[in-house]
Amino acid sequence: MAIDMKEVLASATRELIEEKGIDKVTIKDIVAKCNITRQSFYYHFEDFDDLFSWIIERNIEEVYRNSQQIDNMKDSIKLFIKFVIEYKPLFFNIKNSKRREDFEFIISKITKKYIGKMLLEKSHKLNLSISDFEVALKFYSFGVLGLLISTDVGDNEGEIDELAEKICNLLTGKLIIFK
Repeated sequence: MAIDMKEVLASATRELIEEKGIDKVTIKDIVAKCNITRQSFYYHFEDFDDLFSWIIERNIEEVYRNSQQIDNMKDSIKLFIKFVIEYKPLFFNIKNSKRREDFEFIISKITKKYIGKMLLEKSHKLNLSISDFEVALKFYSFGVLGLLISTDVGDNEGEIDELAEKICNLLTGKLIIFK
């Protein structure tokens, strides 16, 4: 079976981020850990941001594929919450990064894509114009991501279920602050 070098690079990068912090990880560190040349790295990725995007995108896509097998939005949101819990050390590193805005932009773009797909599939009838849907999607994507990153939810199934219910209520309009 062939080695998936992108996976090897992603795994090494996650380990290095947890060890050193995201700002201190260099391409040199990654290639040394993987025992490859810089040229091999650049064959697979343009730069660190490209690798970082690939790591998040690949995992979000897996969450999305798994959520397609689920009939209701709440359980789909639970999958997403579990993803964020798994990647909490990475997100924590981003919060303290000098390049926080760059990494948050990458994550929010991918989160927006995930939530958009989920809303289009799981919400039966959205009576919104395209521009209204875009604004709502941006609002909820940033809100959900910010909530998940800032909320201290462990892997307690009850807490995950409760948070998923609240997010689902926000997304479906059952939880309204202003009328």
